[in-house]
Amino acid sequence: MKGIIKKSAAVLLSLMLLLALLPEGAAAVNTLTSGICGANVAWMLDSAGVLTISGTGEMEDYDYGDAPWSDLSDGIKTAVISEGVTSIGDYAVSGCSGLTSVTIPSSVTSIGESAFYDCSGLTSVTIPSSVTSIGDSAFYDCSSLTSVTIPSSVTSIGLLAFDLCIGLTDIYVASWNANYRSEDGVLFNKDKTELICYPAGKQGAYIVPSSVTSISDYAFDCCVGLTDIFVASGNANYRSEDGVLFNKDKTELICCPAGKQGAYFIPSSVTSIGEGAFSGCSGLTSVTIPSSVTSIGDDAFYLCSGLTSVTIPSSVTSIGDYAFALCSGLMSVTIPSSVTSIGERAFEDCGSLADVFYSGSEAQWNAITTGDFNDRFLNADIHFNSSGPDVPAVDPSFTGLVQTGSGWRYVYQGQNADWYTGLVQNDYGWWLVYQGQLADWYTGLFVNDYGTWYIYNGGVADWYSGLVDTDYGWWYVYNGQLANWYTGLIQNDYGWWYVYSGQLADWYTGLVQTDYGWWYVYGGQVANWFTGLYGNDFGWWCIYNGQLAEGYTGLFSTDYGWWYIYNGQVANWYTGLVQNDYGWWYVYEGQLADWFSGYVTNEYGTWYVYNGQLV
Repeated sequence: MKGIIKKSAAVLLSLMLLLALLPEGAAAVNTLTSGICGANVAWMLDSAGVLTISGTGEMEDYDYGDAPWSDLSDGIKTAVISEGVTSIGDYAVSGCSGLTSVTIPSSVTSIGESAFYDCSGLTSVTIPSSVTSIGDSAFYDCSSLTSVTIPSSVTSIGLLAFDLCIGLTDIYVASWNANYRSEDGVLFNKDKTELICYPAGKQGAYIVPSSVTSISDYAFDCCVGLTDIFVASGNANYRSEDGVLFNKDKTELICCPAGKQGAYFIPSSVTSIGEGAFSGCSGLTSVTIPSSVTSIGDDAFYLCSGLTSVTIPSSVTSIGDYAFALCSGLMSVTIPSSVTSIGERAFEDCGSLADVFYSGSEAQWNAITTGDFNDRFLNADIHFNSSGPDVPAVDPSFTGLVQTGSGWRYVYQGQNADWYTGLVQNDYGWWLVYQGQLADWYTGLFVNDYGTWYIYNGGVADWYSGLVDTDYGWWYVYNGQLANWYTGLIQNDYGWWYVYSGQLADWYTGLVQTDYGWWYVYGGQVANWFTGLYGNDFGWWCIYNGQLAEGYTGLFSTDYGWWYIYNGQVANWYTGLVQNDYGWWYVYEGQLADWFSGYVTNEYGTWYVYNGQLV
């Protein structure tokens, strides 16, 4: 009987504490449910979908889905944190997709890890100046959030705090914040040496400032509107190529913008693919990983839903956590026997994955350390001792290209030559092979011991002569080969261009001599739209429709007056009278002296000149 009384008293005490912590009038509203969520903090959810957290001190921290109101999260529309509460706990309202507004009082000093994780309906949030820390993933996947302002009080912002906020275009920072700053809506540390977060909703290209010495992990994660990342020329730590971000020596691929489309060829200098490097690149249809790569980082190809197959080279030993997670279009993957570990969830939610081609034996396969949640990967058809899909059996003496279900492959002495990159020849021409496969996705320049060649859709374009655009400028190709022996003018549909040692000299402005005379080139192009004077170290010259008028002698009009031209050059050594169809004119040091009135003398006598003309 005493035990029953004690138990009843404890229940009564808890109820009294709960009522004391609830805001005044709470008992009068239509309360759905309520409870305790901290030593001195209570919660209540009413029929209008308002979740109220009240009391004093810290909230409890939770794991995802463990908050006491989690089962009712679909009905939560508004969250009100009452004055007196000092923290918003980990995963406090995570997964509340219907949450549209939140009130945070000035008593709150910390926002916990993943506190607003996946609150996709939240359009705005005001962080009070009392907050000093924002936890990891605090606003992760708040896809409707468009802007946020970091107050002056904040001293720490966790990793991925605003990741996957695809509507977020600007992160602002109070100007007197001692730890952070914002520039063009991008979040940096105070002295702008670390780039912390590029808002996922921004569109177009971005230039990493020269001051940046470090870039936070996932700083550009899933920025689907980001098409190119460039690097300011003075930056000592990073570089860009084809709009893709690398470390300075191009050994680590840091980020391929999520807005990139089509196929991508990872440069052969790269040894590691960084964490989240291709994360969210849903428009990526194929990626070629070179044999220089030894590791594939966590989340490297996360959410690359356009990939259908991946071949991992034999140089790779480990595949990181989530490396290919949510690659929903991935149907096959080729894995070498060199791989010894595959991370947790590396192939999670790869719903189309049906075939794994493994170059080692079944015993080697069973020795690989594979993390949890890779069921689809492990339950696929495993093809042991296989170098790739659909490689047909051929004569052991055969060397050449063979067509397979996944494209053309190069076979050397009867075996798939996935170690080979270079040009090969058959009856139809020369072709570029990359790691044993015909690179029919590649258009660009390729260098071997015999020169530099223009490749078009995988084949040497020996039928082509003209200009070719590359990441390193425009180049002149003659019969498919880079003409680095050529200097002169060439023509295409857009005009005449000056080529110097095979490269379009877009850096050059000046005169160029050809068999057909001298021409004025501006920014690498013949300026046939230009008529006027041009000066160089040898004097001033008369240009007519882009060509030096070396056959012309006479007066020439410019915005700066009339000048006397002799054989195409301004005759600034000449002072005297000259004649044209309109009379005689007095020229002083090459310029018509329309400011002069007076007498001039030459070998024929003394003449009176008025405003530069003989009268």
